[in-house]
Amino acid sequence: MDDVLAEVAELGLTAKLTPVAGGAAPVWRCDLLRDGVALSDGPGYGAGADAEIDAVLDALTRRFAGAAWLRPADVRAVPAPELATGRLAEDETVRTLARYTDLPVGTLSYRRLLPTGPGPLASVPALLAISDYGRGGHMLLRHSVGDVVDYDALGTRPAVAAWAAAGTRAEATVRALTGLFDHDAHHAMLAGSRPVLLDPATLPPDLSALLASAALAAGGPVRVADLTPQLGVPAYLAGDRAVWGSGVSFSRRRALTGALTGLLRRAAACPAARLTPMAESAELVPYRENNLSGTAPELLAELLDSLAARDLAAFQREHHTGRVSVVHVLVPGLRCRDQGLTAV
Repeated sequence: MDDVLAEVAELGLTAKLTPVAGGAAPVWRCDLLRDGVALSDGPGYGAGADAEIDAVLDALTRRFAGAAWLRPADVRAVPAPELATGRLAEDETVRTLARYTDLPVGTLSYRRLLPTGPGPLASVPALLAISDYGRGGHMLLRHSVGDVVDYDALGTRPAVAAWAAAGTRAEATVRALTGLFDHDAHHAMLAGSRPVLLDPATLPPDLSALLASAALAAGGPVRVADLTPQLGVPAYLAGDRAVWGSGVSFSRRRALTGALTGLLRRAAACPAARLTPMAESAELVPYRENNLSGTAPELLAELLDSLAARDLAAFQREHHTGRVSVVHVLVPGLRCRDQGLTAV
């Protein structure tokens, strides 16, 4: 926690942490302030200090996701049709841009991620990462780099991408990819697939209490889909159509905890949402503890292998590095219902 707060201070910000709820699933809120003015905020969930750290990291990602942090030197104008080649052409917004204009658009430099290590660089439209890049308030920035496109008239859908922050680049990238797998799995659920469900009667007491807290927040029974066979590492999706969360880890306990706390995050953001139960006829499997452990780079390699097996590619940009790494990860072609923000 000290490193995270030190990073916040070096950015000229102050983190104001406020407890929102206690119990089996503590909830904290972090407001990032500059001279007493709130710039961004984020929720945090988890045991002990984890909830506080999660809140600060979430607030940091929301801050870096804005165009106010962009420097003209980071942006390079590239003719839109040149971007719709290779794997990036699988992204709907990139294709829309190429059809919409022949003019140069502002891009950021991303690195393709390969299971064996960093891949080649790629120019990705800034619009995919920075939510307010195309708005009127940042016209001077755009024009200074040669981007004069009228984005107001451009209808786009959110990119299949996610922001995340953590102590290292690998850990942050794992968190971002977890969020993308979360949305991909939720898309499959909405399409009508029947997942294998975790038997709640087999959960240990602490995880059972966390499941009960999630059900209370969601306003109905929470069922947990076991996605381990699809991803090759322990992975769970908790919830259904209205609110959901996912977790991926070598440890089943951490994966399930991530899924349930992710659901709590969305339940807090959408308090009116209520669950629609999953199919009661789905197969139930017991929860079993495991003692597996691994480093963030090892888990990242597993997730990238899973993407490669589906003929999908991931691109990453590290928007901030220091005691905390803030990254944005894009996976063109991955199914997604809406844009992931901070991964669980």
